[in-house]
Amino acid sequence: MDKQDFDVVVVGAGACGATLARDLARQGRSVLLLERGSPRRPAATLLGMLSVARPLKVGPQLDAITAQGLGGATNLYFGVCKLPTAETQAALGIDLSAELQQVLREIP
Repeated sequence: MDKQDFDVVVVGAGACGATLARDLARQGRSVLLLERGSPRRPAATLLGMLSVARPLKVGPQLDAITAQGLGGATNLYFGVCKLPTAETQAALGIDLSAELQQVLREIP
């Protein structure tokens, strides 16, 4: 890497950091995106998710799990969440189908 000056440095390539870096770059800013861990996506299995899981101390008596690598903890959380159905969204008076399709195109 030859460049030493950037408009923005984003730490973490999870859902928020990667989206922020992408949007800033689209605005013409020079962005450095830093991520600790492997650029490889984990396999979509329990062992794959565990391979990137790392303990995270949240408080004196509270531990959580995060992930190191491309996509960060988003890989763990989306790996275990169930997406809301169209019926659930309709019952709540929302429609996120267009946004969901965009996410699925960007993050297969």
